[in-house]
Amino acid sequence: MKNLFKIAVFQCFILIGMTIGASAQKNSHFSHYLFNQSHFNPAFAGIPQSLNFDAVLRAQWLGIEGAPINQSFSAHLPIPALNSGFGLSISNDLVGAGRTNEFGLSYAYRLHIGLTFDDQLSIGLNYKVSQYRLNSENIFANMIDD
Repeated sequence: MKNLFKIAVFQCFILIGMTIGASAQKNSHFSHYLFNQSHFNPAFAGIPQSLNFDAVLRAQWLGIEGAPINQSFSAHLPIPALNSGFGLSISNDLVGAGRTNEFGLSYAYRLHIGLTFDDQLSIGLNYKVSQYRLNSENIFANMIDD
């Protein structure tokens, strides 16, 4: 009976794994993680006890055509009555001929684990929609046969 239960659990994990899509991804790269925590960590939503806005612009290799430019905007606020926080983030990455736009929604739930209000464990969920576009007009071949 135990083996039958183990097989059923294993098959459930296989079925769940087959329904989840996986793809390679290029994550945004920012130099100042401290100023953009909600972009990478959904559990951070609502940690500051007020409405919070963050905007980050990162431009590398200025003066070089096709240089990477990353832009990010996020907003999040706490909902003390629900012990949670909500947030949204928008980002735009331009690297060479490729452009990635993302829109994300975050939810964080807080468990108070200590005697003070600051002792808490935050668990976050993030839902992101991502769009990747390649501008073929910006791609040039060095040789005719390329």
